[in-house]
Amino acid sequence: MHPRASTAIAGLLALCGCASTPQLPPIRDGSAVAIDVGKSAPAMGSTQIENRALGHDTSTGAAAGAVAGGLWGFACGPFAFICVPGGALVGAFTGTVAGAGIGLTGALSNDKAAQLRERLQRSAQANPPVDALRRDIAERARQHWRVTAGDASVTLTIELQDLLLTSSRDEQIGFVARVRVSARQGGADGPVSQKLYEYVGPTSGLAVWLDERNDFVDTSIRLAMQQLAAQIVFELARA
Repeated sequence: MHPRASTAIAGLLALCGCASTPQLPPIRDGSAVAIDVGKSAPAMGSTQIENRALGHDTSTGAAAGAVAGGLWGFACGPFAFICVPGGALVGAFTGTVAGAGIGLTGALSNDKAAQLRERLQRSAQANPPVDALRRDIAERARQHWRVTAGDASVTLTIELQDLLLTSSRDEQIGFVARVRVSARQGGADGPVSQKLYEYVGPTSGLAVWLDERNDFVDTSIRLAMQQLAAQIVFELARA
């Protein structure tokens, strides 16, 4: 491979690999901590159902297209260092479009999606996830800190952001919950750090989710809140 072409491809790949995970400052054991757990507007709206088949087929198509386009670029001979990255970009775009067309076939029908949303919303109304999250956070927090409603050295604001479902081409349904945590050090003017936590549960067949004879949906939500609470408190109490 032409050395300039290698450098160009490496540069393109590097652009896709730059990411960092924010960290919240640890809270020492025995600290006075005020905790406010609530939910944001998106968590109260209509449940979103993400078509995971679309994302998978789109990314697969993009990767295949980029490789094919990059190989085509070598036909430029001495100008390969220009044609290879250009061909890869064009190929990735073409592959993305083709993959998206395939992925759309994995979406649930409107009727099934409506049944699934209704089932989740009924469960969430009967047993609000934010209440479960509040209980789990408080229970774990008291094992490390002095939870108070008055003066505190740290104020935690915990928002349930999203409750959404995922679907695959073979109607495997997954549950995803996201929580944003803001930690304010000191008083009202103290510095604030934020982090988004995500729970991605295992997938199960659509029939299991819609079966009214089991408590599968209630259990899935309860497990998600327990896992999120455990992760949040564990990371904050790691000092």
